[in-house]
Amino acid sequence: MRNTTPHTFDERLWALKSMQKHYNQVGLTSVIDRSEGAEGFRAYEFLHQRRELTVRTYVTWVVNLQGSPQQVRERIEAIPLLTGSFGWNIASKRGRRSITTPLHAQTSR
Repeated sequence: MRNTTPHTFDERLWALKSMQKHYNQVGLTSVIDRSEGAEGFRAYEFLHQRRELTVRTYVTWVVNLQGSPQQVRERIEAIPLLTGSFGWNIASKRGRRSITTPLHAQTSR
């Protein structure tokens, strides 16, 4: 179950760096992080800019489909960053539909 306690930016950075260190130790070179929002993606982007990502990571941004089509469109258009190519995937999780937009930050370390 995902922890819903708010985390500071520094805590997110520490968690991502620790997680990637563990991935390196077991030989993983590429992973997918599903269901991130703005805060999580900013942490990945920050580490990517500093060249501190040690695992190729594809981050999925989730947009809630609740509301009118116009409201959903506005949420999608409000996503502030897109890196690399992207596509759309409609998923259902516990009765709630959402659109995921795959975004990625990669390094060749």
